[in-house]
Amino acid sequence: MKRKSLLLSLAAAALAVGMFFVFDACTNEEDSAQSIRFTNITLDRSYRLLGSNVDFESDSDLVFSCRFAMLFPEQVYDHDINALKDSILVRTLDSVSTDRYALVEAAFRGAAAEIGYPIADTVARFETSDGYFLAEGAVTTLSSSILSYAVKVSEMQPGAAHGFYTTSYINYDLVGARIFTLDQIIDPAHTADVLKIIRRTARQMRAYVGITSIDSYPSGGNFYVSLSNDILFAYQPYEIASYAQGEIEIPVAAYDLADYLTPYGRHLLLNE
Repeated sequence: MKRKSLLLSLAAAALAVGMFFVFDACTNEEDSAQSIRFTNITLDRSYRLLGSNVDFESDSDLVFSCRFAMLFPEQVYDHDINALKDSILVRTLDSVSTDRYALVEAAFRGAAAEIGYPIADTVARFETSDGYFLAEGAVTTLSSSILSYAVKVSEMQPGAAHGFYTTSYINYDLVGARIFTLDQIIDPAHTADVLKIIRRTARQMRAYVGITSIDSYPSGGNFYVSLSNDILFAYQPYEIASYAQGEIEIPVAAYDLADYLTPYGRHLLLNE
């Protein structure tokens, strides 16, 4: 078995049991060019919201905590993956930089300051803070041809009844070395036809996801591709149902969309 095939097999096995992985044991230049490497990047910070004790009638200032926990891609074979890296950072922090830690720190302080109080560094447990900002990133799917990556951003303001979160996906063609979007794999001229299939599938899933109201693709064309080549249309809370129903993913097999795929989509998903 070639090294690339072996690495992908190991990755698929790891993902199947919920594990993360880093490929970084290359013994020579050829092996290095065939590797996929990720780096765990984690950062935690907490801030006191100065003067918030008065407004919230608390004995002490409220604490807002931030956490960044990303399995960040460092190498995908010999591809230039700057576009992939930048896309992940934009989805997570609305900005890009080669100095990731400085970027994360700035985003943390910005999120805390937006609450409306002066802030001061402090030490606190994330789980017991009065509000939070959380950014997470991990691989959803890794096959021989597609890497689907999930970025989840969650935030709760102090005093809010509940937090809010979104999960967005970035899909990368491992063979073509490019990010691909929904409009690039599904012909936009057939949107109405595909939506009928999505609605039909959602009705069949009603016992699991509840009542939904679907009249468009997910916001931003949000989707990912499963190991079985299903396209999962990923809707955020409130988008097609109540907040209590949470995120809703509607899976449609690629072969059910064969008549509506672009030539690129048929090549990527159906090997045509």
